[in-house]
Amino acid sequence: MPLYSIDCYNLHANCNNKYRAGGVAVFVRNYLNAVINTDYSLNSADILSVDCNIGGLKLSILCVYRLHSVNISEFVVEFNSILSAVKSKNVLVLGDINIDILSNSRLIDEYKLMMASHGLKSLINCPTRLFNDSESCIDHIFCRSSTILFSAWVKELQISDHCATFATAKFKRDIPNINCSRTNRNSLI
Repeated sequence: MPLYSIDCYNLHANCNNKYRAGGVAVFVRNYLNAVINTDYSLNSADILSVDCNIGGLKLSILCVYRLHSVNISEFVVEFNSILSAVKSKNVLVLGDINIDILSNSRLIDEYKLMMASHGLKSLINCPTRLFNDSESCIDHIFCRSSTILFSAWVKELQISDHCATFATAKFKRDIPNINCSRTNRNSLI
């Protein structure tokens, strides 16, 4: 994927050739010595697991794409197994999960409870998909750590009906406030 590059970042991707949509990619700062972890796979979603070293601390990044047509309960059960196998205390889960966590339903509660049971906290709780008059939060960033502070934000780039989501990690001694903000629909980076 040489078309996509950001200075000082390495692109890690898991492309999907089974259907038109799908595949996952994550940019990681090049000094973090990121390594692809091939231990995890899902039938209900695409997943990319990247392990990084931040100042001697291991950070596991799980990037996930769940097709909206895949049963949510099936995904929750399968992803719960993956999260149970993650040994790192520092975890970042992000991706287009296609579950609107701003809505209320038993299935959405099941998903949020499963994430919370693994100590994962949602960093984005504002709309990430803007389509006509509807807004939903289907692109997620969840974190778990007692030694790294994660920040996340949303930026509308006007190139898709999804906003871009970003996450940063800092040691607790360098901490800014965690925030989730939505920028002006008419502004670009």
